[in-house]
Amino acid sequence: MTWTKVIKTGVCSAIAALIGYLQVIAVPLIMLLVAVSCDYISGMIAAYMEGSLSSRKGKLGILKKLSYLIVIAAAGLLDWVIIKGMQLIGQSADIR
Repeated sequence: MTWTKVIKTGVCSAIAALIGYLQVIAVPLIMLLVAVSCDYISGMIAAYMEGSLSSRKGKLGILKKLSYLIVIAAAGLLDWVIIKGMQLIGQSADIR
């Protein structure tokens, strides 16, 4: 077995384990990451076409995308805390 095959198998296994762990939220999370990546890449292409490609603007773009992801993660954590708190006091938290 070659090293590239070992690495590919390891990466695929890690992705499968992550999706199994995240369950229902895996697909929206992957879609969000793809959308954020496409947005960044299209911004870089537009800046290149205009001739205004700048590492400073690129860093700001990455920070902006990371801040979006942090806000979404914080909202998910808050949702989890509220559901666990409701379960602790005996309230139904089954939202479908």
